[in-house]
Amino acid sequence: MPPAWTLAAAGGFDNPIVFIDPDGKTPRWYGQTSNEAVDYADQLGEEREDAEEEDEDDKVIIKDEDGDVCNENCEPSDNVQRLLNILNDELEGFNEVDITDSGELFITKTDKVGEASKFATNLAKYLEKLFADENTIELSISDQSSATLGGSFATGNLDLTDIEKYGKGPLESSASVIVHELAEQYEKQINGVSDFIPAHRTALEVQTSISGNKRLENRQINRGNRILIIPYETSNGVQYMRITIDLTNRSILEVKQ
Repeated sequence: MPPAWTLAAAGGFDNPIVFIDPDGKTPRWYGQTSNEAVDYADQLGEEREDAEEEDEDDKVIIKDEDGDVCNENCEPSDNVQRLLNILNDELEGFNEVDITDSGELFITKTDKVGEASKFATNLAKYLEKLFADENTIELSISDQSSATLGGSFATGNLDLTDIEKYGKGPLESSASVIVHELAEQYEKQINGVSDFIPAHRTALEVQTSISGNKRLENRQINRGNRILIIPYETSNGVQYMRITIDLTNRSILEVKQ
């Protein structure tokens, strides 16, 4: 036994695995006996193997505008990582979205215990279904693009600087806006819907199914920059979101909700 280990740390010669380290990051205590810990470790290993097998069928591809997924260190590029951070932050640690070297998104369950919010649960269910779809949709991501306002139906581009302005809601969040753009591109690229309006309506229905807030008719006020006042039907009655847009640079300046 190495000198840094003690009988207490190892759990005893006949019971060495009450601590497990399934992800190579932090050892975790699990169970009263080594058998319980072994069973749990086996379960985590099987889930990760299943996720790797399912990764072959993941069909949502995300890349930078220049086509990059990874940087020179084989890590997600800055913009790709920003998108992953938005989704994972709102999944609350119960599920995790990651990306392959070829740009395919996939989602796996974590070992976090507890109860996720309704939003996080609905978001995970939608992403699981979308990523397991046999069809392929492709999107690009940019930063402060003058050609994209939030998301572009025509090009499939997402401007992360605009999207991050939504934060965590409560009416709509950055993650629900990403979902909206994914849903629109699915309608366009897979279902062949070339008209923006019906694709947009379908995407709004998807957003409502996740957030529980139904977007109503837009009202606009033009004062140099365009100000959108968007009503939502919520469980607490009608509430409003105010979006200030710079039309010259095609960017979202502020979101208040």
